[in-house]
Amino acid sequence: MSTRIQLRGICPICLKEHATKNGKMVSHGYIIHWHTQEASCYGSHAPHLGHKDAIPFIEKAINNLEDEKTLFIPARIRELEKQLSKVEDHRTAMKRGLKSNIRELESKLKAIPETIEAFKKRIEDWKPAELRKVDVDIEEAEARKQRESDASAKKEAKAKAQAEKDARKAERERKAAEKEALLLSNQWRQVFFDGEMVLEYQASYSNSHELHRDFGDKAREFAATSDKHKELESVRLKTISRTGQGKAGRQLEKEEHWFPLGQ
Repeated sequence: MSTRIQLRGICPICLKEHATKNGKMVSHGYIIHWHTQEASCYGSHAPHLGHKDAIPFIEKAINNLEDEKTLFIPARIRELEKQLSKVEDHRTAMKRGLKSNIRELESKLKAIPETIEAFKKRIEDWKPAELRKVDVDIEEAEARKQRESDASAKKEAKAKAQAEKDARKAERERKAAEKEALLLSNQWRQVFFDGEMVLEYQASYSNSHELHRDFGDKAREFAATSDKHKELESVRLKTISRTGQGKAGRQLEKEEHWFPLGQ
Protein backbone atom coordinates (compact mmCIF):
# COMPACT_ATOMS: atom_id res chain seq x y z
CA MET A 1 0.00 0.00 0.00
CA SER A 2 1.33 3.43 -0.95
CA THR A 3 2.46 5.70 1.87
CA ARG A 4 3.34 8.66 -0.34
CA ILE A 5 0.30 10.74 0.48
CA GLN A 6 0.26 14.52 0.27
CA LEU A 7 -2.31 16.99 1.54
CA ARG A 8 -2.39 19.86 -0.91
CA GLY A 9 -3.89 23.31 -0.68
CA ILE A 10 -4.11 26.57 -2.61
CA CYS A 11 -1.55 29.25 -1.77
CA PRO A 12 -3.38 32.44 -0.67
CA ILE A 13 -0.84 34.56 -2.57
CA CYS A 14 -0.03 32.88 -5.88
CA LEU A 15 -3.22 30.73 -6.03
CA LYS A 16 -1.25 27.66 -7.08
CA GLU A 17 -1.73 24.25 -5.52
CA HIS A 18 1.16 22.96 -3.44
CA ALA A 19 1.82 20.44 -0.71
CA THR A 20 1.15 21.45 2.90
CA LYS A 21 2.79 20.57 6.16
CA ASN A 22 0.76 20.84 9.36
CA GLY A 23 -1.88 22.76 7.41
CA LYS A 24 0.51 25.35 6.03
CA MET A 25 2.01 25.76 2.58
CA VAL A 26 5.46 24.31 2.05
CA SER A 27 8.13 26.51 0.52
CA HIS A 28 7.44 27.12 -3.17
CA GLY A 29 8.00 29.62 -5.97
CA TYR A 30 11.71 29.71 -5.21
CA ILE A 31 14.79 29.56 -7.43
CA ILE A 32 17.98 27.59 -6.86
CA HIS A 33 21.15 29.67 -7.06
CA TRP A 34 24.51 28.08 -6.28
CA HIS A 35 22.74 25.15 -4.58
CA THR A 36 20.86 27.58 -2.35
CA GLN A 37 17.09 28.18 -2.28
CA GLU A 38 16.24 31.83 -2.87
CA ALA A 39 13.23 34.12 -3.37
CA SER A 40 10.35 31.85 -2.36
CA CYS A 41 6.70 32.90 -2.71
CA TYR A 42 5.40 35.18 0.05
CA GLY A 43 2.74 32.54 0.69
CA SER A 44 5.29 29.89 1.71
CA HIS A 45 4.54 28.60 5.24
CA ALA A 46 1.21 30.49 5.23
CA PRO A 47 -2.21 28.93 5.96
CA HIS A 48 -3.74 27.48 2.80
CA LEU A 49 -6.46 29.56 1.16
CA GLY A 50 -9.28 27.34 2.41
CA HIS A 51 -8.32 27.86 6.07
CA LYS A 52 -9.87 30.75 8.01
CA ASP A 53 -6.41 31.98 9.04
CA ALA A 54 -5.73 32.78 5.38
CA ILE A 55 -7.86 35.92 5.69
CA PRO A 56 -5.68 37.73 8.28
CA PHE A 57 -2.61 36.56 6.36
CA ILE A 58 -3.90 38.20 3.16
CA GLU A 59 -4.78 41.33 5.14
CA LYS A 60 -1.20 41.41 6.41
CA ALA A 61 0.04 41.08 2.82
CA ILE A 62 -2.15 44.04 1.84
CA ASN A 63 -0.70 46.15 4.67
CA ASN A 64 2.82 45.23 3.59
CA LEU A 65 2.03 46.25 0.02
CA GLU A 66 0.63 49.57 1.23
CA ASP A 67 3.90 50.20 3.07
CA GLU A 68 5.85 49.24 -0.04
CA LYS A 69 3.76 51.65 -2.10
CA THR A 70 3.88 54.65 0.21
CA LEU A 71 7.18 54.22 2.06
CA PHE A 72 9.80 51.72 1.05
CA ILE A 73 9.78 51.77 -2.76
CA PRO A 74 9.55 55.59 -3.08
CA ALA A 75 12.39 55.92 -0.54
CA ARG A 76 14.51 53.43 -2.48
CA ILE A 77 13.82 55.27 -5.75
CA ARG A 78 14.86 58.59 -4.19
CA GLU A 79 18.03 56.98 -2.87
CA LEU A 80 18.93 55.58 -6.30
CA GLU A 81 18.16 58.89 -8.01
CA LYS A 82 20.45 60.63 -5.54
CA GLN A 83 23.22 58.12 -6.32
CA LEU A 84 22.62 58.61 -10.04
CA SER A 85 22.98 62.38 -9.77
CA LYS A 86 26.45 61.92 -8.28
CA VAL A 87 27.78 59.51 -10.90
CA GLU A 88 30.26 61.05 -13.33
CA ASP A 89 29.21 61.14 -16.98
CA HIS A 90 31.95 58.82 -18.20
CA ARG A 91 30.78 55.99 -15.91
CA THR A 92 28.08 54.92 -18.36
CA ALA A 93 27.80 51.32 -17.14
CA MET A 94 27.02 52.45 -13.60
CA LYS A 95 24.48 54.98 -14.91
CA ARG A 96 22.74 52.31 -16.96
CA GLY A 97 22.59 49.98 -13.96
CA LEU A 98 21.08 52.62 -11.67
CA LYS A 99 18.53 53.68 -14.30
CA SER A 100 17.55 50.05 -14.84
CA ASN A 101 17.02 49.56 -11.09
CA ILE A 102 14.89 52.72 -10.93
CA ARG A 103 12.72 51.58 -13.85
CA GLU A 104 12.24 48.18 -12.23
CA LEU A 105 11.11 49.75 -8.94
CA GLU A 106 8.78 52.16 -10.78
CA SER A 107 7.21 49.24 -12.63
CA LYS A 108 6.74 47.34 -9.38
CA LEU A 109 5.21 50.42 -7.76
CA LYS A 110 2.77 50.83 -10.63
CA ALA A 111 1.56 47.21 -10.27
CA ILE A 112 0.90 47.35 -6.51
CA PRO A 113 -2.62 48.92 -6.60
CA GLU A 114 -3.91 46.20 -8.91
CA THR A 115 -2.43 43.51 -6.66
CA ILE A 116 -4.03 45.06 -3.57
CA GLU A 117 -7.45 45.08 -5.25
CA ALA A 118 -7.01 41.43 -6.23
CA PHE A 119 -6.19 40.51 -2.61
CA LYS A 120 -9.23 42.42 -1.34
CA LYS A 121 -11.44 40.59 -3.83
CA ARG A 122 -9.91 37.31 -2.66
CA ILE A 123 -11.01 38.09 0.90
CA GLU A 124 -14.53 39.03 -0.26
CA ASP A 125 -14.89 35.78 -2.22
CA TRP A 126 -13.33 33.57 0.46
CA LYS A 127 -14.93 30.21 1.22
CA PRO A 128 -13.65 27.44 3.49
CA ALA A 129 -12.11 24.48 1.67
CA GLU A 130 -10.51 21.21 2.71
CA LEU A 131 -7.07 20.12 1.71
CA ARG A 132 -6.91 17.73 -1.23
CA LYS A 133 -5.52 14.28 -0.53
CA VAL A 134 -3.15 13.11 -3.26
CA ASP A 135 -1.53 9.70 -3.74
CA VAL A 136 1.81 10.79 -5.19
CA ASP A 137 2.64 7.34 -6.61
CA ILE A 138 -0.62 7.26 -8.56
CA GLU A 139 -0.19 10.87 -9.67
CA GLU A 140 3.36 10.23 -10.90
CA ALA A 141 2.25 7.09 -12.73
CA GLU A 142 -0.55 9.02 -14.44
CA ALA A 143 1.84 11.86 -15.30
CA ARG A 144 4.34 9.37 -16.72
CA LYS A 145 1.59 7.74 -18.77
CA GLN A 146 0.51 11.15 -20.06
CA ARG A 147 4.09 12.06 -21.00
CA GLU A 148 4.45 8.80 -22.89
CA SER A 149 1.13 9.42 -24.64
CA ASP A 150 2.16 12.97 -25.54
CA ALA A 151 5.53 11.76 -26.82
CA SER A 152 3.84 9.08 -28.92
CA ALA A 153 1.35 11.58 -30.34
CA LYS A 154 4.18 13.99 -31.11
CA LYS A 155 6.14 11.22 -32.84
CA GLU A 156 3.10 10.22 -34.90
CA ALA A 157 2.42 13.84 -35.84
CA LYS A 158 6.06 14.29 -36.86
CA ALA A 159 5.98 11.09 -38.94
CA LYS A 160 2.73 12.20 -40.61
CA ALA A 161 4.15 15.64 -41.38
CA GLN A 162 7.30 14.05 -42.86
CA ALA A 163 5.22 11.64 -44.94
CA GLU A 164 3.15 14.55 -46.28
CA LYS A 165 6.33 16.50 -47.01
CA ASP A 166 7.84 13.52 -48.84
CA ALA A 167 4.61 13.06 -50.81
CA ARG A 168 4.61 16.73 -51.86
CA LYS A 169 8.26 16.46 -52.88
CA ALA A 170 7.58 13.29 -54.89
CA GLU A 171 4.63 14.99 -56.61
CA ARG A 172 6.78 18.01 -57.47
CA GLU A 173 9.51 15.76 -58.85
CA ARG A 174 6.94 13.76 -60.86
CA LYS A 175 5.48 16.93 -62.38
CA ALA A 176 8.95 18.30 -63.10
CA ALA A 177 9.94 15.03 -64.81
CA GLU A 178 6.75 15.09 -66.90
CA LYS A 179 7.36 18.71 -67.84
CA GLU A 180 10.96 18.03 -68.84
CA ALA A 181 10.01 14.91 -70.81
CA LEU A 182 7.42 16.94 -72.74
CA LEU A 183 9.92 19.76 -73.31
CA LEU A 184 12.61 17.41 -74.66
CA SER A 185 10.24 15.44 -76.91
CA ASN A 186 9.78 16.29 -80.60
CA GLN A 187 8.50 19.87 -80.16
CA TRP A 188 8.70 23.08 -82.17
CA ARG A 189 11.69 25.34 -81.39
CA GLN A 190 11.76 29.03 -82.19
CA VAL A 191 14.67 31.49 -82.15
CA PHE A 192 14.10 35.26 -81.99
CA PHE A 193 16.75 37.94 -82.60
CA ASP A 194 15.78 41.34 -81.19
CA GLY A 195 12.08 40.41 -81.21
CA GLU A 196 12.08 38.92 -84.73
CA MET A 197 11.63 35.15 -85.23
CA VAL A 198 14.50 34.03 -87.45
CA LEU A 199 14.38 30.24 -87.00
CA GLU A 200 11.71 27.63 -86.41
CA TYR A 201 12.33 23.90 -86.44
CA GLN A 202 11.19 20.65 -84.82
CA ALA A 203 13.58 18.55 -82.74
CA SER A 204 13.88 16.24 -79.73
CA TYR A 205 16.71 16.01 -77.19
CA SER A 206 18.04 13.68 -74.53
CA ASN A 207 18.56 16.42 -71.91
CA SER A 208 18.09 20.17 -71.36
CA HIS A 209 21.81 20.91 -71.80
CA GLU A 210 21.67 19.43 -75.29
CA LEU A 211 18.55 21.49 -76.08
CA HIS A 212 20.08 24.81 -75.05
CA ARG A 213 23.40 24.06 -76.73
CA ASP A 214 21.57 23.31 -79.97
CA PHE A 215 19.68 26.61 -79.68
CA GLY A 216 23.04 28.38 -79.46
CA ASP A 217 24.60 26.47 -82.33
CA LYS A 218 21.66 27.13 -84.66
CA ALA A 219 21.59 30.81 -83.65
CA ARG A 220 25.27 31.20 -84.55
CA GLU A 221 24.84 29.30 -87.83
CA PHE A 222 22.00 31.60 -88.81
CA ALA A 223 23.88 34.76 -87.78
CA ALA A 224 26.87 33.69 -89.89
CA THR A 225 24.71 33.62 -93.04
CA SER A 226 22.63 36.71 -92.25
CA ASP A 227 23.87 40.04 -93.62
CA LYS A 228 21.86 41.77 -90.90
CA HIS A 229 23.44 39.88 -88.00
CA LYS A 230 26.85 38.50 -89.03
CA GLU A 231 28.71 41.70 -88.12
CA LEU A 232 27.13 41.92 -84.63
CA GLU A 233 28.97 40.74 -81.57
CA SER A 234 25.78 39.97 -79.63
CA VAL A 235 22.00 40.17 -79.92
CA ARG A 236 18.99 40.00 -77.66
CA LEU A 237 18.15 36.30 -78.01
CA LYS A 238 14.83 34.71 -77.14
CA THR A 239 14.20 31.01 -77.48
CA ILE A 240 10.80 29.33 -77.19
CA SER A 241 9.72 25.69 -77.20
CA ARG A 242 6.08 25.03 -78.19
CA THR A 243 3.82 22.07 -78.74
CA GLY A 244 2.70 23.62 -82.04
CA GLN A 245 4.08 25.64 -84.93
CA GLY A 246 4.02 29.44 -84.91
CA LYS A 247 1.90 30.64 -82.02
CA ALA A 248 -0.19 27.49 -82.01
CA GLY A 249 0.09 25.02 -79.18
CA ARG A 250 1.20 25.54 -75.63
CA GLN A 251 4.40 27.37 -74.74
CA LEU A 252 6.62 24.97 -72.79
CA GLU A 253 9.67 27.14 -72.08
CA LYS A 254 10.90 30.64 -72.86
CA GLU A 255 14.34 32.11 -72.21
CA GLU A 256 15.60 35.56 -73.06
CA HIS A 257 19.12 36.97 -72.66
CA TRP A 258 21.99 38.69 -74.43
CA PHE A 259 23.69 36.14 -76.69
CA PRO A 260 27.28 36.41 -78.01
CA LEU A 261 27.45 35.66 -81.75
CA GLY A 262 31.19 35.62 -82.17
CA GLN A 263 31.91 32.61 -79.91
